[in-house]
Amino acid sequence: PEVTSEDYKYTPERTADIVVIELLSNDGANWRDAGLTLEDIFTKGIELAEMAKEANPNAKLIFSPGAYYKLFETRYNEKFGGSDNGYYCVDLPMDTAGKAGHPTVEGQTSAKDALVDFIKENIL
Repeated sequence: PEVTSEDYKYTPERTADIVVIELLSNDGANWRDAGLTLEDIFTKGIELAEMAKEANPNAKLIFSPGAYYKLFETRYNEKFGGSDNGYYCVDLPMDTAGKAGHPTVEGQTSAKDALVDFIKENIL
């Protein structure tokens, strides 16, 4: 069958139920090489969460802050009020043993499985 550009037009008729924001899990510690600090990443994570919530006001937001889970969990809970306000933080197992510091397929799969379990246990 013929495919037209109309087939690919996205018109959001509803917003997301869940938004996942994953920070510091890709490229290992390359953020340091770029001259960024954890404070920079935390601040940008806040901005990203605020944009996601504006676009999806009823969505639950899940942060996955990589190796700095405890630090970010405390800061995000202080900023957003935690699960009572629809903001969650999850520690996903992930390696950076793939090419150029990226997770391996196994690492991605273990993170996906943990995320699905977290959503089922805490949100659904």
